[in-house]
Amino acid sequence: MSDHMRGVLDGVVVVGGGFAGVACARELSRAGVEVVLLEARDRLGGRTWTGEFEGHQVELGGTWVHWHQPHVWAEVSRYGLELTESPTAGLARWCVGGERHDADMAAVWEMMASGSDQLCADAQQVFERPHDPLFGDIEAIDRLSIEDRLGALGLDDGVAAVTRSLWQTAGSAYTNEVGLAAALRWYALSGFNFGLMMDCVARYKIALGTRALIEAMAADGRFETRFDSPVASVEQNADAVAVRLRDGSQLEARAAVVAVPLNVLGTIAFSPALSDAKQPAIAAGQASHGLKVWVRARGEIDRFVIGEPGGPLSYLQPEYRVEGDTLYVAFGPDAGSLDVTDHAAVVDAVGRLLPEAEIVSSHGHDWVADEFTRCTWSMYRPGQLTSALRALQEPERRVILAGSDVASGWNGFIDGAIESGFRAARTAHRILHEGTRSARGGVDSVVTA
Repeated sequence: MSDHMRGVLDGVVVVGGGFAGVACARELSRAGVEVVLLEARDRLGGRTWTGEFEGHQVELGGTWVHWHQPHVWAEVSRYGLELTESPTAGLARWCVGGERHDADMAAVWEMMASGSDQLCADAQQVFERPHDPLFGDIEAIDRLSIEDRLGALGLDDGVAAVTRSLWQTAGSAYTNEVGLAAALRWYALSGFNFGLMMDCVARYKIALGTRALIEAMAADGRFETRFDSPVASVEQNADAVAVRLRDGSQLEARAAVVAVPLNVLGTIAFSPALSDAKQPAIAAGQASHGLKVWVRARGEIDRFVIGEPGGPLSYLQPEYRVEGDTLYVAFGPDAGSLDVTDHAAVVDAVGRLLPEAEIVSSHGHDWVADEFTRCTWSMYRPGQLTSALRALQEPERRVILAGSDVASGWNGFIDGAIESGFRAARTAHRILHEGTRSARGGVDSVVTA
């Protein structure tokens, strides 16, 4: 087979066009490395996706950014992007024991803060260096789930319910599935303060959407992007890497960066197989399996809602006004409990929390059913931080993993994805310069045509 047909690249192939893949491709290409980025979808962004609902721009995936997130903030500043804010509701509702309780927002905020402060009281002691999470002895804490600690705190019923639902929302899973270390990391990265944490994870948005940022980063690179290019296998030898697509085409390069979610890694055949140290995390996947859905409610509603723990919806926040109506964004811990594409089911779930609201439309994407994500944002299970992070960050000869799932800092966020892309670019650059042979000298031994 000719080089043209096989696709031989004297550089790096990047698998995945989320923020990690685009950051890596931009950095390498601007350093003079030949780069081809393979994206399975017809768009960039990965688990971020700026779309439209009821004539308004909405985020179907990752949304919020903050200056406490250094990598994404540098990018926002670099491209001169403006921020906008999610509004703060005046009224609130929380649910427990099948009953709804109404209060002003300040009262429910105090309940969330009180429970979360107790949950994360030792965040500064455990994560003294938030961007170096494996610094210090954290194994005992890492073995615990969020629920392990919540159950031991002795919170009153109201505060316990509000705190549990809040952290089901944050974890995009049930609290017994998510490691306590994940909650402590959020606190530590936010300056050990509940209010700052909520600002970091749910207040500031890019005015033109996450799409504006990733498109600016991609335009600033000098790499080729191939859309609709899902990868089936990655095979390497001492000199080169062969990436085979599902359609049977192949691209060979001197190194490969695989920037896909942890829960998708098992769908790609690696030869040689990835190391034994990586396999348990790949087999288990990270914990998130939650949902995000947008709804349009008739009239202007100024009420934030914390759902009952274990219910299909745990968090409803009014985000926009459209022609006198309210667009709510809602989250839940389990995509299996509510099909976000089933309008009747969404209406029923919202009605349990806001029975006074007439829901006229809804819109969401099932990230867990999506074959290219199989999860929402990354939240490690108990024990995964200490058992898996360092191994996942280690290169496998000429193959490097990237993505927000393997970030040292803001794991699961745009910031963590960019951080990981930078790390992967540095590693790939080193591999290229350490090589003694051109990829063109050894590609024929990678696979047989």
